[in-house]
Amino acid sequence: MPQESNELISKQKSKRIGIISCEVFEDELLFVMKEHPEIGKIIIVNTEESKYFENLVRDNYPFEKIKMARELFAPRYLKREEELEVIIYILPLFLHNDPDELKEEVLKACIDLQKHSDYLLLFYGLCGNSLNNLEGMLKENRIKVPCGILKDENNKEIVDDCVCALLGSKVDYLEILTKEPGTFFLTPGYARHWGLFSIRKIETIGEN
Repeated sequence: MPQESNELISKQKSKRIGIISCEVFEDELLFVMKEHPEIGKIIIVNTEESKYFENLVRDNYPFEKIKMARELFAPRYLKREEELEVIIYILPLFLHNDPDELKEEVLKACIDLQKHSDYLLLFYGLCGNSLNNLEGMLKENRIKVPCGILKDENNKEIVDDCVCALLGSKVDYLEILTKEPGTFFLTPGYARHWGLFSIRKIETIGEN
């Protein structure tokens, strides 16, 4: 996983960070969070896609550190209580079947979280170029809080996708693809959600 996520969390002390993540990164997101014991409160936006991550967090953190947000009300309903808090919004993998829908849902999540956050962090890559114009997309929709996205280990380029992020860089990704052409990568997160992803993919093909 690129260093971008760790560095962003470290720099944002006395803040609340809004994290928008594809569900394939659930295990990696937990790993990054555990690297930062200074996180005092974890708020999870309660959705159908957040169930697995909720269980992960409950297995690794004391009850008093966790808060579920069934809806994102006005900021006064999610009062800040700790020096560093994270609010996490998990989005479904099957959004990757439609780049426009993926872009739209990530944008909606950014809009929902910005009023509760000092910084937004996307656990996403370019994802079929859905997010290749992130800065312009946020500016166009008047999202004013700073926003970061996963970059390679040299912190130079946005990673292509989840596989690229886990390998560390585009260089490593290309090297493996060159050595093993036709390779199909299956991460633990992809394997976990592969069933529903495949069903939605077939439905999308049928509609078209």
